[in-house]
Amino acid sequence: MFIYGPMADESTEIDFETAEKEFDAVQRADPYRMEEVDIYSNMLYVMDKRAKLGKLAHEYAEIDRNRAEVCCLIGALASAAPTTAFVWAGSDLTA
Repeated sequence: MFIYGPMADESTEIDFETAEKEFDAVQRADPYRMEEVDIYSNMLYVMDKRAKLGKLAHEYAEIDRNRAEVCCLIGALASAAPTTAFVWAGSDLTA
């Protein structure tokens, strides 16, 4: 599983669609893995995949919302959909 993360990271320079598939495979294999999720969130932001970004932010915030990678993920969501992110963050992350 560790091999797939760096491969997905390298793919982001070439093809976002391929990289997205690689990141999805990594997440399916290990849903608690947080390494490189910040890179994945930036990629989803650039691809304008707000719904997927929001779903990912919610899932990882439930696991560990104070981790740096998750903060980057929430930041990408806030940049992509500010109103949604702040309503979501206000109700979910202040608990």
